[in-house]
Amino acid sequence: MVVINDDANSDSYEFMDIQVKTDDSSCLTTVENPTLITTTNHQVVKLQLNATSSSHTKCCVCRENLRDHAVKITSRDRDFIFFSRNIWIPEGARYCSGHLINNLLSKEAVDQIKPFSIRYQELSSSDVQLLLSKAQTLFENGKKRFSLDDPRDLNDDEYCLLTSFGHVTREDVIGGHTTAITQELMCGGDSTDIPIIIIDGAHLYIQKSRNNEFQRKTFNLYKKGSLLKSMMIVTTTDYIVACIEPFMSDFNNNDGAIMKDIYLLNNDHILSWLFFALFA
Repeated sequence: MVVINDDANSDSYEFMDIQVKTDDSSCLTTVENPTLITTTNHQVVKLQLNATSSSHTKCCVCRENLRDHAVKITSRDRDFIFFSRNIWIPEGARYCSGHLINNLLSKEAVDQIKPFSIRYQELSSSDVQLLLSKAQTLFENGKKRFSLDDPRDLNDDEYCLLTSFGHVTREDVIGGHTTAITQELMCGGDSTDIPIIIIDGAHLYIQKSRNNEFQRKTFNLYKKGSLLKSMMIVTTTDYIVACIEPFMSDFNNNDGAIMKDIYLLNNDHILSWLFFALFA
């Protein structure tokens, strides 16, 4: 057991629960307290880590051969994966550009990473202090709620589960998201098994594209600009039930044509949700 006391006049001592090897001795010494304040200049900490490969020819995420546009992993992604997945990615490792969303590794890519080997990594005292500082910053700044704008917070399946027809039942819409006056006007106040929803197009303005074909398909004569159109499905209390993917906004894609397409393709199983009694 090694006792570390930086102040010769102090009676307080600190112990470390790590392996320490000094330059003047080949002996490994185990100490007990996980708190590390300072070490001597010649001490090196040897850690056993789950590590990915550091090859420049294979992707460290999917382990496929790298093709064009390989990306070198950033220190931010390395720290995030180390503290969230307990996987060490060696500096200089590369991955496919398809794993990126907004210059960050996607959540699917982070979940896909698996350790390739056990790596013994030697860290100096300053390296350990830097890791502790990064870990503290990461957890202090950790978000308590997810953000739909952050691609790492949810994967594709979770987005569909939380935003499509599957996230709310017909009974919830009828009982909790339908106003009394709507029930009276549309159903005479008698029916309690008919969901009432509002479907309308929502426009999203975009920059003018340099691709002539795409520009023609996104230019809206009525709005006098380039935009995409999504079909918003909401209740009478403004609760958003679903948003069906963006469509081109040229003259071929009016609201009626889009709704016909949605019904024919049965997007998000909308038919079974709307006409539950017919499909039960």
